[in-house]
Amino acid sequence: MFGKFDANTGGGGGGSSLTVTGPVALGGLNIDVTGIAAGAKRITWCFNNVVKSLVGTANAAMIRVGAGSFAAAGYNQAGGWQGQQGNCNITSNATGFVWFDAFTGNDASQINQAMVVLFLMDAATHTWTMTLNGSIQDVSGGGVPRTDLNYQTAGSIALGASLDRLRLTSISGLANYTAGTYSLIVE
Repeated sequence: MFGKFDANTGGGGGGSSLTVTGPVALGGLNIDVTGIAAGAKRITWCFNNVVKSLVGTANAAMIRVGAGSFAAAGYNQAGGWQGQQGNCNITSNATGFVWFDAFTGNDASQINQAMVVLFLMDAATHTWTMTLNGSIQDVSGGGVPRTDLNYQTAGSIALGASLDRLRLTSISGLANYTAGTYSLIVE
C-alpha cells in the first residue's frame, strides 16, 4: 500500500483524502478489497494483464460491491464489446457489474486490461454508478482473425449502507485468476 495522501495538508480543512493501493498480484477465485472508508465518494480500480483459468460467457469477470456483505442482486448494468472484425455483443446483468472479457474464443493466451470507476451519486440512498472500459489482447501471435476486443459497461446499485468492499469474481464463481495485478485509488 502506498499510503494515504491528505489533499488539504497545511490548511483549509475539508477532509479530502486520497488512498492509493497497489500494484497487488491477482490470484484465486475471488479478489476482495475490504475496509473502504465510509466517506469514500469515488473509487478507481485498475487491472493489468489479467488472465483467468476458465473461459466462456458463464465465466466472464464480474465485480460486486457491498456494505457489510457483497450484494448479489439489485445491479442495473448493461454493456458490450466490439471486436476487430466488427463483431459485437450487448448484454445486461442484475447480479453484478459484468466485465465482458469471456467471449467464446477467450483463453489463457489472452490478457485483459480494465479501468473501473465507481462514483457515489446519492449519499442518502448509498447509490453508486459504475463505468468500466477495457480490452482483451491476443498475445499468442496467432493469425487473422484476431480476437482483440474493446468493451464498455455502465450501471448503478443502491446499497443499504456505505460501500465498504469490492470483489472481483466471475459469473460462475469458478474462474480462477491466475495472473495480473490491480491498483486501487479511493477518494
